[in-house]
Amino acid sequence: MLFQNRQLFPEEIPIAESVSFSPIDSKYLSVLQLLWCIVLSVILIILALPYFFISELQTAPWILAGSSLFLFTAFAIILTGLKSLKRKGYAIRQHDLIYRSGWLFQSINIVPFSRIQHVAVNSGPLDRKYGLAKVSFFTAAGEVMDIAIPGLPLDEAYRIKEFVMTSIKSATENERLD
Repeated sequence: MLFQNRQLFPEEIPIAESVSFSPIDSKYLSVLQLLWCIVLSVILIILALPYFFISELQTAPWILAGSSLFLFTAFAIILTGLKSLKRKGYAIRQHDLIYRSGWLFQSINIVPFSRIQHVAVNSGPLDRKYGLAKVSFFTAAGEVMDIAIPGLPLDEAYRIKEFVMTSIKSATENERLD
Protein backbone atom coordinates (compact mmCIF):
# COMPACT_ATOMS: atom_id res chain seq x y z
CA MET A 1 0.00 0.00 0.00
CA LEU A 2 1.44 3.37 -1.06
CA PHE A 3 1.53 6.00 1.69
CA GLN A 4 -0.09 9.28 0.69
CA ASN A 5 -0.27 12.48 2.67
CA ARG A 6 -1.94 15.14 0.53
CA GLN A 7 -1.77 18.72 1.81
CA LEU A 8 -5.07 20.27 2.86
CA PHE A 9 -5.67 23.99 2.57
CA PRO A 10 -7.59 25.88 5.29
CA GLU A 11 -10.79 26.08 3.22
CA GLU A 12 -10.74 22.28 2.72
CA ILE A 13 -10.53 21.40 6.41
CA PRO A 14 -13.87 20.17 7.76
CA ILE A 15 -15.40 22.20 10.59
CA ALA A 16 -16.24 20.12 13.68
CA GLU A 17 -18.91 22.58 14.79
CA SER A 18 -20.82 22.02 11.55
CA VAL A 19 -21.68 18.53 12.80
CA SER A 20 -25.19 18.01 14.11
CA PHE A 21 -24.78 17.26 17.82
CA SER A 22 -27.19 15.08 19.79
CA PRO A 23 -28.17 16.76 23.07
CA ILE A 24 -27.83 15.29 26.54
CA ASP A 25 -31.12 13.89 27.92
CA SER A 26 -33.20 16.59 29.62
CA LYS A 27 -33.64 14.34 32.69
CA TYR A 28 -29.95 14.95 33.40
CA LEU A 29 -30.95 18.45 34.57
CA SER A 30 -32.90 16.81 37.44
CA VAL A 31 -29.79 14.82 38.40
CA LEU A 32 -27.73 18.01 38.39
CA GLN A 33 -30.34 19.87 40.43
CA LEU A 34 -30.33 17.16 43.11
CA LEU A 35 -26.54 17.25 43.20
CA TRP A 36 -26.63 21.04 43.52
CA CYS A 37 -29.09 20.75 46.42
CA ILE A 38 -26.72 18.36 48.20
CA VAL A 39 -23.69 20.60 47.61
CA LEU A 40 -25.54 23.75 48.66
CA SER A 41 -26.89 22.03 51.78
CA VAL A 42 -23.36 21.11 52.82
CA ILE A 43 -22.20 24.69 52.18
CA LEU A 44 -25.12 26.06 54.19
CA ILE A 45 -24.35 23.75 57.12
CA ILE A 46 -20.67 24.76 57.04
CA LEU A 47 -21.63 28.44 57.00
CA ALA A 48 -24.25 28.04 59.74
CA LEU A 49 -22.23 26.00 62.27
CA PRO A 50 -19.91 28.83 63.38
CA TYR A 51 -22.96 31.09 63.79
CA PHE A 52 -24.39 28.81 66.48
CA PHE A 53 -21.14 28.33 68.40
CA ILE A 54 -19.40 31.72 68.17
CA SER A 55 -21.45 34.52 69.69
CA GLU A 56 -19.41 37.25 67.92
CA LEU A 57 -20.75 35.96 64.59
CA GLN A 58 -24.37 36.35 65.66
CA THR A 59 -24.51 39.92 64.40
CA ALA A 60 -26.25 41.32 61.35
CA PRO A 61 -23.10 41.91 59.24
CA TRP A 62 -21.97 38.29 59.63
CA ILE A 63 -25.45 36.95 58.92
CA LEU A 64 -25.69 39.17 55.84
CA ALA A 65 -22.23 38.13 54.65
CA GLY A 66 -22.97 34.41 55.10
CA SER A 67 -26.36 34.68 53.40
CA SER A 68 -24.87 36.65 50.51
CA LEU A 69 -22.09 34.13 50.04
CA PHE A 70 -24.59 31.26 50.05
CA LEU A 71 -26.93 32.97 47.57
CA PHE A 72 -24.04 33.93 45.27
CA THR A 73 -22.70 30.37 45.31
CA ALA A 74 -26.16 28.91 44.64
CA PHE A 75 -26.77 31.33 41.78
CA ALA A 76 -23.34 30.71 40.24
CA ILE A 77 -23.61 26.92 40.39
CA ILE A 78 -27.14 26.80 39.02
CA LEU A 79 -26.58 29.35 36.24
CA THR A 80 -23.33 27.76 35.15
CA GLY A 81 -24.89 24.29 35.18
CA LEU A 82 -27.93 25.33 33.16
CA LYS A 83 -25.88 27.16 30.54
CA SER A 84 -23.33 24.34 30.40
CA LEU A 85 -26.01 21.65 30.00
CA LYS A 86 -27.46 23.42 26.96
CA ARG A 87 -24.05 23.36 25.30
CA LYS A 88 -23.26 19.67 25.95
CA GLY A 89 -23.70 17.41 22.96
CA TYR A 90 -22.14 14.51 21.14
CA ALA A 91 -21.89 13.14 17.64
CA ILE A 92 -20.82 9.72 16.46
CA ARG A 93 -19.39 9.56 12.99
CA GLN A 94 -18.08 6.65 10.97
CA HIS A 95 -14.54 6.85 12.34
CA ASP A 96 -14.67 9.07 15.41
CA LEU A 97 -16.59 10.48 18.33
CA ILE A 98 -17.08 14.19 19.04
CA TYR A 99 -18.08 15.67 22.39
CA ARG A 100 -18.87 19.35 22.88
CA SER A 101 -19.13 20.96 26.32
CA GLY A 102 -18.63 24.14 28.29
CA TRP A 103 -20.28 27.49 28.64
CA LEU A 104 -17.55 29.93 29.58
CA PHE A 105 -14.71 27.62 28.61
CA GLN A 106 -15.95 25.76 25.56
CA SER A 107 -14.30 22.66 24.18
CA ILE A 108 -14.81 20.18 21.39
CA ASN A 109 -13.03 16.85 21.77
CA ILE A 110 -12.65 14.46 18.86
CA VAL A 111 -11.40 10.93 19.48
CA PRO A 112 -10.84 8.53 16.57
CA PHE A 113 -12.13 5.01 17.22
CA SER A 114 -8.69 3.69 16.30
CA ARG A 115 -7.28 5.33 19.47
CA ILE A 116 -9.94 4.07 21.89
CA GLN A 117 -8.87 1.07 23.94
CA HIS A 118 -11.66 0.78 26.46
CA VAL A 119 -15.27 1.94 26.85
CA ALA A 120 -17.13 1.96 30.18
CA VAL A 121 -20.76 2.66 31.08
CA ASN A 122 -21.24 4.08 34.60
CA SER A 123 -24.42 4.90 36.45
CA GLY A 124 -24.54 6.44 39.92
CA PRO A 125 -27.52 6.30 42.30
CA LEU A 126 -29.11 9.51 40.99
CA ASP A 127 -28.45 8.50 37.38
CA ARG A 128 -30.12 5.12 37.97
CA LYS A 129 -33.16 6.83 39.52
CA TYR A 130 -33.69 8.66 36.21
CA GLY A 131 -32.56 5.80 33.95
CA LEU A 132 -29.40 7.59 32.85
CA ALA A 133 -25.76 6.62 32.46
CA LYS A 134 -22.36 8.04 31.53
CA VAL A 135 -20.21 6.53 28.78
CA SER A 136 -16.45 6.95 29.28
CA PHE A 137 -13.90 6.44 26.51
CA PHE A 138 -10.25 5.66 27.32
CA THR A 139 -7.28 5.88 24.96
CA ALA A 140 -3.67 4.81 25.31
CA ALA A 141 -2.59 8.43 25.65
CA GLY A 142 -3.73 8.92 29.22
CA GLU A 143 -4.36 7.25 32.52
CA VAL A 144 -7.78 8.84 32.88
CA MET A 145 -10.73 8.85 30.52
CA ASP A 146 -10.42 11.05 27.48
CA ILE A 147 -14.11 11.73 26.95
CA ALA A 148 -17.10 11.06 29.18
CA ILE A 149 -20.63 11.69 27.92
CA PRO A 150 -23.03 12.05 30.88
CA GLY A 151 -26.82 12.10 30.88
CA LEU A 152 -27.51 9.42 28.30
CA PRO A 153 -30.49 7.07 28.53
CA LEU A 154 -29.16 3.72 29.74
CA ASP A 155 -30.08 1.79 26.57
CA GLU A 156 -28.49 4.47 24.37
CA ALA A 157 -25.31 4.38 26.45
CA TYR A 158 -24.99 0.62 25.90
CA ARG A 159 -25.76 1.01 22.17
CA ILE A 160 -22.97 3.58 21.85
CA LYS A 161 -20.59 1.33 23.75
CA GLU A 162 -21.39 -1.67 21.53
CA PHE A 163 -21.08 0.39 18.33
CA VAL A 164 -17.69 1.79 19.34
CA MET A 165 -16.38 -1.59 20.48
CA THR A 166 -17.54 -3.19 17.21
CA SER A 167 -15.88 -0.39 15.22
CA ILE A 168 -12.65 -0.86 17.18
CA LYS A 169 -12.73 -4.61 16.60
CA SER A 170 -13.34 -4.30 12.86
CA ALA A 171 -10.62 -1.63 12.51
CA THR A 172 -8.17 -3.87 14.36
CA GLU A 173 -9.03 -6.82 12.12
CA ASN A 174 -8.60 -4.68 9.00
CA GLU A 175 -5.16 -3.56 10.20
CA ARG A 176 -4.11 -7.18 10.69
CA LEU A 177 -5.19 -8.02 7.13
CA ASP A 178 -3.15 -5.15 5.68
